[in-house]
Amino acid sequence: RADYVCQGKDDQVKLMASFATTGRYSVEWLPGDYYLSGTVILPPANNAVIEAEGTYFHYLPSTGDAIHIRGMLGCRYRFGTIETSSAGAAIRVQNPPGINALMSIVSFTGLLGHEQKGTGLYLDVSQEGICTNRFEGTDISGFDTGIFLGETHTKKTDTNWFFINSIRRCNT
Repeated sequence: RADYVCQGKDDQVKLMASFATTGRYSVEWLPGDYYLSGTVILPPANNAVIEAEGTYFHYLPSTGDAIHIRGMLGCRYRFGTIETSSAGAAIRVQNPPGINALMSIVSFTGLLGHEQKGTGLYLDVSQEGICTNRFEGTDISGFDTGIFLGETHTKKTDTNWFFINSIRRCNT
């Protein structure tokens, strides 16, 4: 029943092909192991859904982000576990100018870092603010920074909810 089948190498290519760039999509990534040699970039979207509970993403590069969300309005993204040794982020939310991250839910089973490098969840407001979202997860572990909320004098994070069971083995 799958439209795309990952082969355990460069899986980010098929994962990104599974959703259209029209801004509206609903996809299911089946439980299993996915090996990422590059970032999974989620384009700006309205009312999009990604059901990926039970997935285990292995992000292999030493730099960059595993999942990069580029704008979300009323979206629901449900990920499994994301494991990385990167100096980047397991999940980065960063909007292009004029694109919002509002009224969305991002959930995950676990964000697993190694050697206390990188960031588990990074809300990057360097280009646009991130407001009124819900972030929930079971565990963030092994990063330099568990959650980083970026702030500038013109852009901000505001009224976001965080429901994280535990943040452990992180420097910050």
